[in-house]
Amino acid sequence: MLTPAQRFHFDVNGFVVVPSLFDADETAAARAVLDRMLVDEQLNEHRAWVRAKNDHHTHFGPMIEYDPVLLDIAAHEKVLPMLEDLVGGEVRLEETEAIVNRRNPNASAEELAKRRFRPTGFHRGISPEVSSFARDGKHHYLWVKTLMLLSDVGPDDGGTVMIRGSHRLPHAVGDVREWWDDSHVAQAEGPAGSVLFMAESTIHSTAQIRSDRTRYVLINGYTPPWTQAWPQYDPSPEWVEKQTPEMRRFLLGESRYSWGVR
Repeated sequence: MLTPAQRFHFDVNGFVVVPSLFDADETAAARAVLDRMLVDEQLNEHRAWVRAKNDHHTHFGPMIEYDPVLLDIAAHEKVLPMLEDLVGGEVRLEETEAIVNRRNPNASAEELAKRRFRPTGFHRGISPEVSSFARDGKHHYLWVKTLMLLSDVGPDDGGTVMIRGSHRLPHAVGDVREWWDDSHVAQAEGPAGSVLFMAESTIHSTAQIRSDRTRYVLINGYTPPWTQAWPQYDPSPEWVEKQTPEMRRFLLGESRYSWGVR
């Protein structure tokens, strides 16, 4: 479970970083999977795809069927109790993605200094008005993501940036762009193995990388079992059939009709 201090941080800010949640062996295993994916020319044979790619940035997803390590991490006993507390009950896996990126070799120091964020800019995946509920004195969030840092991330190493408290702001993202400043922005930093827990209603973006490090991050999305997976992210029936009953429940959201019943 998150500590009371970590839970408070999440409720106030819409995110929290839990440092060194995974050990070095677990982190290395996940990173090795991404290294294989970077050079694998038959990703689609394992129902894994590249969403975007250039010479310094690769975005994978969906990819849960590529290697058992990915499912082990997504359903790990270190993260599921925290997620169930944040979401408010049993969760299903909604998406799995990964990003491997480094500094743009064609960007000058002056150009990097002018722009803190990548061109994708600030965005969110769900509106605050429909993203949370309260029960027994606790807030719960219907779409939570984990971003597992597979490399050390410091101030110049890129990483996810978020506007604090924006998970409770019913403003359009474009409106927030008109007034935010650096005092409202936090960057997810930590050693490899740390995990960022973030409400998807939190307005977020990605920082430019200014160092020589390559950033590896594994991204999983979790929702109540009655929601749908992100389009095209449903696992194949053949692969699901090979999983344990508990894992099938996690992948397909089989408890959807009894969720929240007390």
